[in-house]
Amino acid sequence: MPLRAKLYAFLLSRVFWAVPSYIALLREDPHPWPLDPGTLGKEIRALERSQAWEKIWDRDGLVIFRRRPQR
Repeated sequence: MPLRAKLYAFLLSRVFWAVPSYIALLREDPHPWPLDPGTLGKEIRALERSQAWEKIWDRDGLVIFRRRPQR
């Protein structure tokens, strides 16, 4: 993953002004703050279906999405 000057909490980036280029999540995280495990699974499935994100990694419980360039 490229070096970034800023890191954002997943949901906080969607609520405020932040527009992340990458999202990295642990599928089996027992305490996925600020989510609960069930909501985390739903968010991952939504990202997998999203036209705005592409999944670039999905191994060993780590899933990474990269924002697709806007056209």
